[in-house]
Amino acid sequence: QKALDDYYAELSKYVTEECLNTMQANRLPFQLDKFVKEKGLQETIDYFVFDGVSGPENTYLYEVHFEGNDEAVAFIEQLQGQVTIEIIDGEMYISSITITQ
Repeated sequence: QKALDDYYAELSKYVTEECLNTMQANRLPFQLDKFVKEKGLQETIDYFVFDGVSGPENTYLYEVHFEGNDEAVAFIEQLQGQVTIEIIDGEMYISSITITQ
């Protein structure tokens, strides 16, 4: 439980409290861990791509790109979803995040 509490404590620097509660309820970090393990990927991220969408302000589609663990693997696997950013006291926080793939 301590490791899980530490994980969410670290995330709280970047997401709103409501978003953090939703991530915990939806078990979003476990979905990410499952994706990484099933695909045989490194747990470190290679890079992000954000694209604005029409509709709500500060909402973006994102792609997270991972490299394969095996050096012989010559592909990049991506995870996609949508994220909304909120500015609070001049600081940027993620107020919602979804995984679509």
